[in-house]
Amino acid sequence: MNLLVAHLISGRILFTGLGVMVGLILVGAWTTRDVGRRMATLGAWIAGLLSLTTAAVSPWLMGGLGLMLTLWTALGIVTPARESTGRRKLAATALPVGFALLLIAREFPWLQPVVSSVPERSIVVLGDSLSAGLGEGEGMPWPFQLRDLHQLQVTNLSDAGATTHDALQRIRATDHFPGLVIIELGGNDLLGGRSRAEFEQDLDQILADLNARKRSVVMLELPLLPGKSAWGVTQRSLATKYNCGLIPKRYWADVLAAPGATVDTLHLSQAGHRQMAEMIWGVIEESLPAP
Repeated sequence: MNLLVAHLISGRILFTGLGVMVGLILVGAWTTRDVGRRMATLGAWIAGLLSLTTAAVSPWLMGGLGLMLTLWTALGIVTPARESTGRRKLAATALPVGFALLLIAREFPWLQPVVSSVPERSIVVLGDSLSAGLGEGEGMPWPFQLRDLHQLQVTNLSDAGATTHDALQRIRATDHFPGLVIIELGGNDLLGGRSRAEFEQDLDQILADLNARKRSVVMLELPLLPGKSAWGVTQRSLATKYNCGLIPKRYWADVLAAPGATVDTLHLSQAGHRQMAEMIWGVIEESLPAP
């Protein structure tokens, strides 16, 4: 996978874009040349928009950042750079910079996954082709590599092409879910034409069912495409509602971006499944009892 694409879908673009935006705002506020201010203004707008392309940010917050940038731009246009006072500079920069810091602060709770402890060394995986594999060319899927590498009992309920609706039917037909439940779903919903509302309804029912069974659950956060921020907001909202761990999308994106990790930029190779297994193990190890 292209490193720029990986940076985008991993969500790191939020921090990169906002950092560049803030830097350009400060340059624009203190420059003494009107052309410099215009260049900084254009660059800040581009960086700000890029920062939100794949962020799990609500439309209200997106609109808020746009409003702050608009006010900053308007103040810059009204007052020529050489006539701008220190107080006006402070007023022009404080709003967008403060809002950028707010967006960054809101992201911090999602940077590290928190997984509840379970009393047994067992996991159940609900996933799609990234967990089920597509055939012999991919080798052993990561849930079974995780089993063999770390002496776990693994039940892999993943199916190639599965959506959250398919997984919901699978859950309803399954009586026993031992240990920790790992959910790797949503990619086929996102890419397959299902609506966000359908995804939300099915994922809510999946988590409600597992919560009623008092299962500990951790989900992999979806790497988002531009314009699909609402899907990430939905996933985070449901993770909060059901006290479910959420593995940040950058973990998953880093696996996909590793050299030789995929066979077609999306589905995992044998090496990719091994990296996925080790990534998952790094997240869940402390929640499992010692062997």
